[in-house]
Amino acid sequence: MNIKDTILDTIIITIILTTLISRIITLPLNISIVSGNSMLPTLHPGDLVISTPANNLNNNDIIIWCNTISYCVIHRITNITNTHVITKGDNNPLPDPPIPINLVKYKVILTIPLTTWLPLTLLTTAYYAFTKRHKIIKIFTNTTNDPETIVLTIFLLIDLAFISFIPIHYFSAQSVIIKPSIELKSIQPSNNNILITYTLNNTKIISIPESTIHVNNETYETQTQILNNTILVYIPTKIYQKAYELNAEKITIHLKILLDKGYVIGNYTHYIEWKPLTITILNNSITIHNPNYAKITIYNITITYYTQNHLTKIENLPPITINPQNNYTLNIKTDKNTTAYIKFTYNLRGRTIIESKQI
Repeated sequence: MNIKDTILDTIIITIILTTLISRIITLPLNISIVSGNSMLPTLHPGDLVISTPANNLNNNDIIIWCNTISYCVIHRITNITNTHVITKGDNNPLPDPPIPINLVKYKVILTIPLTTWLPLTLLTTAYYAFTKRHKIIKIFTNTTNDPETIVLTIFLLIDLAFISFIPIHYFSAQSVIIKPSIELKSIQPSNNNILITYTLNNTKIISIPESTIHVNNETYETQTQILNNTILVYIPTKIYQKAYELNAEKITIHLKILLDKGYVIGNYTHYIEWKPLTITILNNSITIHNPNYAKITIYNITITYYTQNHLTKIENLPPITINPQNNYTLNIKTDKNTTAYIKFTYNLRGRTIIESKQI
């Protein structure tokens, strides 16, 4: 065996062993052939790709990942985390399912078009077969332990090697993915704010990029706070005030919730419980309490005084605004022979309410 034959045999053995072993263990260099159209126009069927071990991966890298020795995919990275990568064929409409990062074997560093490498390979194969024609005949006529014959026998297995290093398939590998879910658990008032609680499985709330409140046809932006699986929605006083003025009995909360595995858009209805003013009389004072979250104005306020059943005085007072969750106290001067009556009006839920009390 001359030096020229030895070098050629060594190259052939190296290529064959590389293509056969590179899927079992990670080698410094890997050779693969493209099949399918999922990476068009970047990669074409039959293109030869040279790749190295998958270190320092980044978005837009073209990688080869394998979930079995016989099943590998070459696609481009669109997203990467510490544990998973998401890939997509350049010619595919949708990305692949998340792939565990430990399945990524190689990163493509060089592409050789089919029209370049195939003619060279055919010429090399033809030359090798011609120079070894006597050895080929010997294989089929008698058994030998000659190293050159063994190399030639291995060379005849090149077709099997080609099959073993084709990495691309149309279908992505089936991955076991735990399906995330989010369900509404409760909506509860918290003072003048709203607590919306969810049941989360295999996901978590990241942020609330959109939060608005709708009163009839009017829209207001609002603030939120994430409390584990609960979202606290702040309802400004001006929203309750607008609902009171429009005689609205409900508001609609619109949220866009960003999760670590997607997002949810929710519209939640909160019914407002409008309560009548409460009146407390103690000695010569009357206290009016507003239990609502909107200010209410009482008007047409008159105080009528009677002495020994005779009308002695009528006092008209200007309108009085009672702030949300607040009291207003009127002190009325009377004596043991005088009786006073107070009368006032206010609006609630589109109705006019008239109150009249003896002091």
